[in-house]
Amino acid sequence: MLLASVLSSPAVAGTLEDLIKSGALPPFPKKPSSVLKIDHVKQNGRVTTVFLATREPGTRTAIHSHDDAGVTCIVQGEMTLYMEGVSPIRKQAGDCYYMPSGVRMIGVNSGKFVAKFYDFFNYKDTGSPFTIREGNGCDSKGGVLDEFCALNPYLQHH
Repeated sequence: MLLASVLSSPAVAGTLEDLIKSGALPPFPKKPSSVLKIDHVKQNGRVTTVFLATREPGTRTAIHSHDDAGVTCIVQGEMTLYMEGVSPIRKQAGDCYYMPSGVRMIGVNSGKFVAKFYDFFNYKDTGSPFTIREGNGCDSKGGVLDEFCALNPYLQHH
């Protein structure tokens, strides 16, 4: 059902950078106000990681992608997922959204209150749950992405 809603949504014109420049999305990424790694299990060459995070209203992630698909489930507040080529997907407490692999995306707290959510990832043990695709990625020093990149010591960048 989650995948069907992603695949059947009409595409949005322009890139994520276009949405940022137009003011439709917050201009700068900000790390979640808290992140707690709930579980991290390595088995058979794969890693399953579950994060519990909170995000302040009006803040967004960096542009990123996932090598392997993931799922976000909102337990409080509201989040909107913006993916290139797909209409925004707005979900509230009790809802989940699917994050396909290989697609550039941004998650935004589009509500008026703090959002609390779980991120579920299962990826190759040589990989990372996400790859930064904004600016110089995690290669930039002293930039706004440093806090975001510090969430995971295994982050990849391109």
